[in-house]
Amino acid sequence: MQSFLGDSLGGALTRPWVKCAVIAAAAALAAGGFAGCAMMKVDADVNDFIPPGSYLKDWFADADALFLKLGAGISVYSRDTAVHTAEGAALMLAASAAFKGDAYVSSKSVSSWIEDFNAHRNSSGAFTLIELHAWVSGDGASFRSDVVWKNETNDVPNEGVVSTRMRGNHIKSSDSAGKVDSMNSLRNSIKGRGLHSFTFQLNVSAFCG
Repeated sequence: MQSFLGDSLGGALTRPWVKCAVIAAAAALAAGGFAGCAMMKVDADVNDFIPPGSYLKDWFADADALFLKLGAGISVYSRDTAVHTAEGAALMLAASAAFKGDAYVSSKSVSSWIEDFNAHRNSSGAFTLIELHAWVSGDGASFRSDVVWKNETNDVPNEGVVSTRMRGNHIKSSDSAGKVDSMNSLRNSIKGRGLHSFTFQLNVSAFCG
């Protein structure tokens, strides 16, 4: 081994053409590595982290196979917002329009309490919390869980609203990178509208905020 490394290989490496060949091979290897890194995709399928035979693994597989048009569920939450004021109602309506208008969201899937409430009362301006409470307790009962009152035990409207929620679905995406892009897109659509809000995606493989 010493003779081979010292005399045969070592001697060969002292020749100029061998040095050039080694440098060329190293450069080609580095270029191939850089090209391969550039083509790598972000992918973290939740099924890779779930044990085989788990009901959750089967659930994700069935959801992906059977629900072909709609992607993960997504919600836009507002918090600490005076939704009943003219400004608050306008902000909620603007957020709802941005939610529906996002390129990665299926507009038909969006369930917006503010739009339905405005249609019910034929107005888009300010309203009283008693009006909102009466609506979610009656005709708007399907949105009851989308409005959280400060006095959650007794649902006392006069004490104000803690948070509200709008729900929808992303357009179907086949990889994690697409799901991350869809979440970032929605965040950018909602951001900067004066609403204290955040978005949440119901899919642990693409959760990012």
